[in-house]
Amino acid sequence: MTLYTVHMHEPFEVMRQEIDARITQYFASSEALMGVEVSQNGTYALQLLAEFTSRPSKRLRGMLAVIAYEMFGGANHLVAIDLALAMELAQSYLLIVDDVIDHSLTRRGGPTVNREYARMMHCDYPGKSLRHEADMVAIVIGELAQHLASAVLNGIDAPAARIIKVEQLFHTNLAATGHGQIDDLLGSLGQPHNIAETLAVYLRKTCYYTFINPLQTGAALAGAGKNDLAVLYEFGKYAGIAFQLQDDDIGMFGDERSSGKSNLDDLREGKMTVLVRHALTHANETELAVLGSALGNRRVTREQHKAVQAIFERVGSRAFTIKKIRWANAKAKMVLNAQNRWDLTSRASLAVLLDSLIRRKV
Repeated sequence: MTLYTVHMHEPFEVMRQEIDARITQYFASSEALMGVEVSQNGTYALQLLAEFTSRPSKRLRGMLAVIAYEMFGGANHLVAIDLALAMELAQSYLLIVDDVIDHSLTRRGGPTVNREYARMMHCDYPGKSLRHEADMVAIVIGELAQHLASAVLNGIDAPAARIIKVEQLFHTNLAATGHGQIDDLLGSLGQPHNIAETLAVYLRKTCYYTFINPLQTGAALAGAGKNDLAVLYEFGKYAGIAFQLQDDDIGMFGDERSSGKSNLDDLREGKMTVLVRHALTHANETELAVLGSALGNRRVTREQHKAVQAIFERVGSRAFTIKKIRWANAKAKMVLNAQNRWDLTSRASLAVLLDSLIRRKV
């Protein structure tokens, strides 16, 4: 199964391979043990985390950190790759926790961590219902990944003042992500939000950890100042919104054989995406009944999914979302193009990468 099918220019592909190699090296060494003597359970947890983190991925967050570091004059490529490793470990943490929240079964073409533990526990303790325990072990492994990411940041070969700044940004941005996750979860339970409020949730839940965090930490590690970090926030905000809106479209209309994730997940969880928010304000009574029977339905069917797809097309929700993607992409490009002081090659890389992301199908 090929999970990463977006056409990549050669420098991006090389960078992705370097990050993959660093992840493999990290888990093959004693670094991930952090000097702790672990049990057989801990060894298995690290093996599972290593396999999960190493699955085929865009390595978007790692690449953004490298690009930002080099854009502001960072000259030690190995340092940049170490920062990318921290970004990818943090990504594993967030994905593992998100899969528990969403009751997802697959991620990146393989079973989620909680599902893998549920399978193992079923074999070891037949006849017992241990879903909660499997979920909790997965949560702890997610927390472990986050601690490992922090330890990697601490160990980066750079001036102490820069490491402190990087860590401040890293934890602040991931805290914002946690707030977004809370908003998203409560929104799926029926908290009322309009589209503007939903986009604000996207800012907290996606933009901070996907764009703002790697860009700001990469730049800070190279010595970028407060004004540049503020501009990176603006760029990351719009780029992240475009990315999340595209992700919503893929989640509803994409091919799960390519994405490695079920396109029924958003319906099962009752995700209040912009697609859904728009449809709920434009659908007629019959269409609202169809949407209501599918959203949050753990047993939603393929037929219901197709019916919801048709509603999104018919009432203009998909067209509205695509228009918003183009708007956010254009805003991000405007921010980027105005930064004449920034390295031209790195700015061009960001622009190309952003374009590839909003055209992606996975």
